[in-house]
Amino acid sequence: MKYTSIVLAALLAGCATGPDSLDLDLETNPSQSMGSDSATIEAIPGTGELLVRGVMMLPSPCFGIAATATRDRFGLVVELRAVQERSACFDVVIRHDYTGAIRSVPPGQYQVIVNHIRNKEIEQAGTATVSFP
Repeated sequence: MKYTSIVLAALLAGCATGPDSLDLDLETNPSQSMGSDSATIEAIPGTGELLVRGVMMLPSPCFGIAATATRDRFGLVVELRAVQERSACFDVVIRHDYTGAIRSVPPGQYQVIVNHIRNKEIEQAGTATVSFP
C-alpha cells in the first residue's frame, strides 16, 4: 500500500486568472478488479470534501501513480499520471485501485474531470457535476 499527501503548485504561478492548486491525499493499491480504467466522483455533503475513486491500468509493476488537482473558473481537474519508479521490470500490465480526497473545496458548483495519463496520452476516466453549499 502506498499513501502520499501532495501539495500541488499552480500551473500558472502568480497569475490571478490561472488555476489554483488543491491539496490531494492519494492512496493506491494493486487491484484485483478486471474492469477497464474508470473513476467515480463523490461530493461529501457538509464537509467540503471531494472523493475520487477508480482503477488505473499501469504498463508494468515498476510504475506508480502521481496525482495533481487544480481548480479554475471552469471546475476541478484531477490528473493521475503513470510514473516509472523502478527500472528492470517485466512488461506486464497491472491495475491499481486508487482513492483521492480533496478537502476544503470552496463553496460552489463544479464540473469535475478525472484524467488518466500514460505515455503522454490523456484518457478521460470520469466526469461529474458536484455542488458544495
